[in-house]
Amino acid sequence: MKNPGRPLIFLCLCIWGIWSCRKEFGRPQWDIDGLAPIVTTSLDFDNILADSLLQENPDNSLTLVYNNNLYSFTADSLFEIPDTSIDTAYVWQFINPLILNPGDILIAGAPQNTVYNINGAQLRKVIIRSGYMKVEVKNEIREVCKVIYQIPLATKNSQPFSKLITIPAATTSGPSFFTDTFNLNGYTIDLTGPSGNGYNTVSYSITAYVDSAGAQTTVNQ
Repeated sequence: MKNPGRPLIFLCLCIWGIWSCRKEFGRPQWDIDGLAPIVTTSLDFDNILADSLLQENPDNSLTLVYNNNLYSFTADSLFEIPDTSIDTAYVWQFINPLILNPGDILIAGAPQNTVYNINGAQLRKVIIRSGYMKVEVKNEIREVCKVIYQIPLATKNSQPFSKLITIPAATTSGPSFFTDTFNLNGYTIDLTGPSGNGYNTVSYSITAYVDSAGAQTTVNQ
């Protein structure tokens, strides 16, 4: 007995096969986008960075060293230490006449302080690159006098600033004067004052006495 379904299956398979292999009529065309190198080269760190910026480490890794000045300023742009005059006058009350002997103390040398107003800056220490101190002294005693001017917290080569000044004796025509300038270059000054907790403060002392090599003299009011 024949199976009536076979011719139908065969026909369907043949039609599918024919249409699957059907060629398109007309000339075939292709639309292609392609990338191809035009120039070939190589680029490494030596081409990008200067030799001074690269540092090779022992493990063959590279360290990029970058140095740049982000911000700079000078002390002059922050503050200026003003010129300061220290006027010291001593008055004795005595019964005429006052007799002074050689070596008598005129000024006992008690510590004194000068506080600087430096445009809002609070300084505890300064190093003087260039500076000087001018001293002017008037002597109304008719005998040579000695003055010791000290800044104990100003040091250079571990030595405090100290100057011995000799003032000539006054004469019948008037007092004598002494003027001199002292170099402060290279001194380091502690500005914390006698307490050690302050700022902008210069501590100093002045001692004056009659020259021990002189003679007795009389002072009248």
